Amino acid sequence: MFGLARSKSDQRVVQNGRVACPNRGGDVDIDVCATCEWLRGIDDDGGFRFARCRIDVLRSLPGYPPC
Repeated sequence: MFGLARSKSDQRVVQNGRVACPNRGGDVDIDVCATCEWLRGIDDDGGFRFARCRIDVLRSLPGYPPC
């Protein structure tokens, strides 16, 4: 229910256990993604899994990238 209010711009599709990481600049294993401090959550939407990441909002912070 609350997923409808979430922005689609922070979603990255999980395919074959891997996800495109804006932090590392490539595909990473979902287990690596799950331990990142920038991860907001992993959701299912109509049979697709998405990782939600807040990195796009916080890119200007000191210490980027955190992972």
